[in-house]
Amino acid sequence: MRPPMDDLLTADDTTIARRMNEEVELLVGPHKEQYTWILKLLKTRKPGEIEPYKRKELFPKK
Repeated sequence: MRPPMDDLLTADDTTIARRMNEEVELLVGPHKEQYTWILKLLKTRKPGEIEPYKRKELFPKK
């Protein structure tokens, strides 16, 4: 369990992204092979299968 990132409450987007990436790196570091395995699993789709991360209702055009 990591402590809350309270320092991000007033931070800009770049700082928030950088800090979140640092936290992910700390958690992934000990078992990098598991992290890359799940990334590949999430990106793999069978032919014709719907891509869940490109759904139009998630990203409506403005």
